[in-house]
Amino acid sequence: MKTADRKRTYFHQEEAERIIAEIRAAEKKTACEIRLHVENRCWRHPIKRAQVVFRKIGMQRTEGQTGLLIYLSMKSRKYAIIGDSGISEKVESTFFEEVRNLMQPYFDEEKFCEGVCQGIRFCGDHLAPLIPWQADDDNELSDDISVGE
Repeated sequence: MKTADRKRTYFHQEEAERIIAEIRAAEKKTACEIRLHVENRCWRHPIKRAQVVFRKIGMQRTEGQTGLLIYLSMKSRKYAIIGDSGISEKVESTFFEEVRNLMQPYFDEEKFCEGVCQGIRFCGDHLAPLIPWQADDDNELSDDISVGE
């Protein structure tokens, strides 16, 4: 099955486009590289799985170690938000939990697109003053939704 076909099983095309637009808008505020990875099942703790995915999709290779991953397992109903050291060193220890708490009510209502978009927007707004976008910043990672098994 092609990646594009698999994406449609998680989000409608309009939803995927909205998520990608939110990523691009957030990345215009901050030098962080934000990705969403979605898969069916998570057989371990979601943070552990997110760490594996983070490395697998090359997020550790950003200049300044500013990758941020939102990991979402649809059937397992698990998710995690993690960031590389360049983010973790600048945010409060509660930052990732704040993002999670913001997204949870939407996920409880199965409004996954809205929850993800709110989380991305929150990250962009809160990381902008800490890791601001610069005119010479490159988009180091794809803004597309990463899809796993």
